[in-house]
Amino acid sequence: MTRTRADAPHRIRTPGPTTRARVGRAARATSGLPVTLALAVALTGCGALEGVVSPPAPPAPPAASPAAPEPAPAAPTVPTADAVRSSGTPVDVEGATVLHVLAAGSAPAVRVEADGSEAVLILDAGDAAGVVDVVLAGPAGATLEPQDDGSVVVLAADGAFLGGAGRPLLGPGAAPARVTAEEGGAVHLQGTGTITVRVAAHAVLDTDWGEREGGRSLAVEPSPWARTAGMAGEVGVWAELVRAVPEADSPTMRDQLSCHVIGAPDKDTWNLEPWRPDVGLIMTLAASCNAT
Repeated sequence: MTRTRADAPHRIRTPGPTTRARVGRAARATSGLPVTLALAVALTGCGALEGVVSPPAPPAPPAASPAAPEPAPAAPTVPTADAVRSSGTPVDVEGATVLHVLAAGSAPAVRVEADGSEAVLILDAGDAAGVVDVVLAGPAGATLEPQDDGSVVVLAADGAFLGGAGRPLLGPGAAPARVTAEEGGAVHLQGTGTITVRVAAHAVLDTDWGEREGGRSLAVEPSPWARTAGMAGEVGVWAELVRAVPEADSPTMRDQLSCHVIGAPDKDTWNLEPWRPDVGLIMTLAASCNAT
């Protein structure tokens, strides 16, 4: 009977020395893998371990608190009118005190110089950027009235004109001056650089009635200060004029006076005629102060 391959007995091969040696070497090589590599392989095959919580991230450092802004320097206290009178520098004209002046802070230097019938008040801050900050006050009972152009009128308690300060004259590079009223009849003057103020006690030198321009006419001779002082000069001339010549107090005479202040300040005398029609200041100016 012929045997086929399927009928042949199955032989089990026992590993020989060579095979055992190869297996042993493989086992030793596998057992020599670093522990960390074996752990990485295990995690890769099995996925991340459940229930393992990562340690919390360290807390962020606290945000720095914003620096508190530095407090602004305190503004100097504005002296009262009484303080200016008691501690300030007097501005005397022809033997009478018209003003007192006191610095509100440490500057400026205050100097008063005589110039004929006027006093020259010089406020010097040292340079064009230096601060000028002063308060002006009149004699006891007097009130200072600042005008729109920065000039100042000094009035007694009964309203009489005691004098005035002309428009502030600014040195090179100085900022525009600011003049404001304060309590107690004082005035606050602020600016920079060097400021010069001309002060006078009188605005009218003389008046004289005569026949001019075809009728009765009042010739008014203003003081040199009144010709250049601005609005305070005009107020002073009118106040002294109607006090000395009450019949001059009429609207047409007032407009003629303003016309001369604006259009002919350097004329020897300002001639005012009471008989001229009252046409208002604009028409008086258009008629060169001689409306008909």
